[in-house]
Amino acid sequence: MKSRFIITSDSESLKHFLSKNKTLSILRDIANKDKFSPSIICEDEGHWKLTTKYHIEIDDWPQVIKPTISLYKDLIDEFNKRLPNISTKAYREVK
Repeated sequence: MKSRFIITSDSESLKHFLSKNKTLSILRDIANKDKFSPSIICEDEGHWKLTTKYHIEIDDWPQVIKPTISLYKDLIDEFNKRLPNISTKAYREVK
């Protein structure tokens, strides 16, 4: 089955981080089983801005709240390390 989760980013390091993130994997599983198709946007506006939008058409919509908050925490921790801004090669060596 093709995943309904699509990751787009100008940062290869961030894409790598997300591809290995266990919390995102939980959200991906929910998306593949239900009508969950979120838009998660992360922007640097002098500070990091995280926005998530999704329809509550899914049967058990509260199930996505905890993993979404956990993903936010993971992203905040990652951005605090300032690793997404280094080269992909250096990033993978650090991880």
